[in-house]
Amino acid sequence: MDDLQLNISVNNKVKKNISQKEKGASDYKFLSKPQIGGKIIARKRPKSLTGQNIKVNKSYEEPHKKIPKLSTSNTNDTDLSSRLQDLSQNTGKFQGKNYQELNDDLQINKKPRSGPWISSLFKNNPDIPQIGQRAVKPLVEKVFAGTTFADLNIHPHSVANLQQNLGLCELMTVQKKAIPIILQGRDVLIRSQTGSGKTLAYALPLVEGLQAIRPKINRHDGIRAIVVIPTRELAVQTYELFVKLVKPFTWVVPGLLSGGQKRKAEKARLRKGLNILIGTPGRINDHLRHTKSLNFSKTGCLILDEADRLLDMGYEKDVAAIVKSIEDHKKAATYDPMALVKQTMENNVPDTHSDSHSQQSEGQQTDLKHKLTEVLLSKDRLTILLSATLTKAVENLAV
Repeated sequence: MDDLQLNISVNNKVKKNISQKEKGASDYKFLSKPQIGGKIIARKRPKSLTGQNIKVNKSYEEPHKKIPKLSTSNTNDTDLSSRLQDLSQNTGKFQGKNYQELNDDLQINKKPRSGPWISSLFKNNPDIPQIGQRAVKPLVEKVFAGTTFADLNIHPHSVANLQQNLGLCELMTVQKKAIPIILQGRDVLIRSQTGSGKTLAYALPLVEGLQAIRPKINRHDGIRAIVVIPTRELAVQTYELFVKLVKPFTWVVPGLLSGGQKRKAEKARLRKGLNILIGTPGRINDHLRHTKSLNFSKTGCLILDEADRLLDMGYEKDVAAIVKSIEDHKKAATYDPMALVKQTMENNVPDTHSDSHSQQSEGQQTDLKHKLTEVLLSKDRLTILLSATLTKAVENLAV
């Protein structure tokens, strides 16, 4: 069969007949068996072609399968491992060279990028303006002052509590400067970097002043101090610190008001009574509007922690509302018509026991260990402002 060649020829008569029939569109017919005319002729190939070896072009050959080359990953891995070993042991071509110097040389010899740099996040890079900023020299402060808590004029139980429960023996610089001034009952503006111990600098003298009040205060005596903090996380940390500091003085009760807690539970806590209130400005203002048991008539100390963050987060109006509510509650508590009548009657009628009573009160005031205790018992208010940066807004808030 290889030597046979088939030639099929078609008669022209059949084509003419078909073309004549195709003239009319209605004459189309579909035949089950098509009529094919022509002759089939079989021819033999010449013997000369069959006997000769005909060379076939390479283009008609089947493509050879490509044999994959042996990978040189093993050799590269060995070279890399040997180089790393030489670099770690400082031997070979890396002997006597520094890794940092080698890295610097690579960065210097690196070819610069051609064209503008385009971010992978955006389609194009916007033009970033260069805004000139003044150079700020960082302030380097000593962390520890070299003195211990026993050198301060505080209760021995507080010193032992700091050492046992908190593991603190030595004073930090900000604590050494701030604690004696706060114990004197003076307003304080503390500027110190974050993590320098500012929280303990105001918490320890506050607890010391409250525990020194005689007769001892209890939770029903009202809120004596308010600590306003910008974030709930920092408020929780401060509350936990106060809980540890008042362990020797169980009659001093701290409390927390912050977001993320149920208002019903916080209202029940306020009805039971607190001496130290720690909270965020938004939640404190919320309870001032909706909780009748929250009263600042006996508040003698206001502490604004992280004042710069309070202003940056937009709590200036909330802080102003808290300060105004303290003043209003104090004025409402001092206005008592019956007390004024009694005072005028006592001034007009001489009393022999008045001198002895005044002497006793003076004796009680002289027995007090710190002047801070007098401020907490009086109608005045002590203000402590703490900030990591001293901006113009913080200065205006302090004024």
